[in-house]
Amino acid sequence: MIHYLYTAFYDAARYGSPVMRPVWFDFADEPQFYESESQFMFGSSMLVAPKLTTPTEPLDKMKMQEVTFTLPESAKWYNYYSKKVEQVTGQAVTRYLPDLEQAVFIKGGSVMPMLEHDECMALMSCFHNKLRLEVYLDENQEASG
Repeated sequence: MIHYLYTAFYDAARYGSPVMRPVWFDFADEPQFYESESQFMFGSSMLVAPKLTTPTEPLDKMKMQEVTFTLPESAKWYNYYSKKVEQVTGQAVTRYLPDLEQAVFIKGGSVMPMLEHDECMALMSCFHNKLRLEVYLDENQEASG
């Protein structure tokens, strides 16, 4: 994912587009995001809904936490962890996630380069490792990046 981050920072430096930005920046035609403060876009392809509430005692015992998010209707979305298409868009969804998982979604039509780094603890030691491309198709079965 480091290559995706580098590209987001390049776009910020070259074009002035923020790396972390409100959802309306990329989805201005969906007014429900104009005042949204509980999720953000990380670059143009990744939507993040952070865990903002303290877990209830039962959830804490199960090492789970509640997160609520809304995915823009004008795009197809994939869960970053499961790689499955999210079926509900345009309305609030509440999920209970394990402590080590976040609510991260990839916009359809994106290609995410992933650096293979299973044995690396520092970027420079695995800088020349292989890349894996994760392709997330849009409604037209296309992707670019």
